[in-house]
Amino acid sequence: MRQGKTACKGRFIPMDRLDNLVVEHLADRLFNPERLSAILVTAATQRAEKAAEVDRLSACRGRRGR
Repeated sequence: MRQGKTACKGRFIPMDRLDNLVVEHLADRLFNPERLSAILVTAATQRAEKAAEVDRLSACRGRRGR
């Protein structure tokens, strides 16, 4: 706007509308059922691995204390 007719003829989008468009797009991409399912499976797997590790450490500590 400051450079006159020779400048880029980009479009003006009100900030609140642009914010809404961005948030909706991100929500559609991030929170689709397939992606959420994959995230939950990964989290459950990692949790189970950590629990198994804690169990192994507890068992080792128990053997040392005897």
